[in-house]
Amino acid sequence: MSQFFRRKFTYFVTGLLLLSGGFLFSNPVLSAWDANVYNKPYNGTLTAIEWNNLLTDFPALWLPATFKGPVTIGTSTPTTLTVNGTITATNFLGSFTGTLGAQNVSSGAFGSNTGEGNYSFPGNVGIGTTAPGKQLSVVGNIESLITLGSELITNGTFDSALTGWTNGSMNTFVWDSGSMHIVQTGTGWPSVYTTVPLTPGNIYYYSIDVTVNSGSFLFLQQGPNTTIAELSTSNSFSGYFIASSDSANTIRLKGSNAPGDWNIDNISIQPYISGGMTTPFLAVNDSDLFAGYGKVGIGTSAPTAKLDVASDILRLRTAKTPASSGASGNTGDYCWDADYLYICVNTNTWRRVAHDTW
Repeated sequence: MSQFFRRKFTYFVTGLLLLSGGFLFSNPVLSAWDANVYNKPYNGTLTAIEWNNLLTDFPALWLPATFKGPVTIGTSTPTTLTVNGTITATNFLGSFTGTLGAQNVSSGAFGSNTGEGNYSFPGNVGIGTTAPGKQLSVVGNIESLITLGSELITNGTFDSALTGWTNGSMNTFVWDSGSMHIVQTGTGWPSVYTTVPLTPGNIYYYSIDVTVNSGSFLFLQQGPNTTIAELSTSNSFSGYFIASSDSANTIRLKGSNAPGDWNIDNISIQPYISGGMTTPFLAVNDSDLFAGYGKVGIGTSAPTAKLDVASDILRLRTAKTPASSGASGNTGDYCWDADYLYICVNTNTWRRVAHDTW
């Protein structure tokens, strides 16, 4: 090849390279270098080859990449970034909006372990509702985790001797295939009972399984006078009660002054414990509300007595006249009628004072 031809060929190749380079860097779609930013507008779907060569398109790894338009992964209906699948990352930054499903929470979207950090939410949180009106709105029941002490009645399923239980005039009191079978054939208030060490003022948890074979219901009681629950149907009953100070340390199953036939299974009494100590405050016995430790204020947040009412009047709506000065009553009871005010100064000991117009 002559020197003249080689020189012309070199000029030709150099011109071709300059022309193609000018075309490459003048087109923003094809440019791989633009103010240190990789811009590649793309409409449509990347092919497998384009995905495989995507990283090699960058002239240097330190350059940031900007994609114009929505990006989709695993779905054909994108927003800005739509992923149909699982995203794994060591951390997420920024503010988040939208809805978390139950699967997000159960799969550990807030952390793999409970207690692994504090979670805060800028808006209202709804459980069982998609329209919470308060910081926390719950549609349903709230379960509070508690700690219970050892069982005070240990024979959950009764042994053949009904150990620990005493018959207080039930017509039938026998073991029946793991349960206690008791029958009342007439009127009156017969019972069966067992001794249980209860501390007055403390809260206890009870659970009992009852089968009502026929007739009326049973009373579950502490001692002879304090009713814990009415066992009116074949069911499993449970709840809390505050031990009374005026009842014996016994748990009783008492008839309701009518014939009945019952089988009792799996009775249990346990002290309610929180933080290593018994800390009762409020509990419900059947339909009654009890206050344990502490004071109750009505109209005041700083009560100074067991019951502190911030008002200038206390109302008893119904008149009551004790039958006699020895009528049944508890110390501190008081009542009224059209002629007298009555106060019980000792058990079954009443006094009265007349009142008059002025």
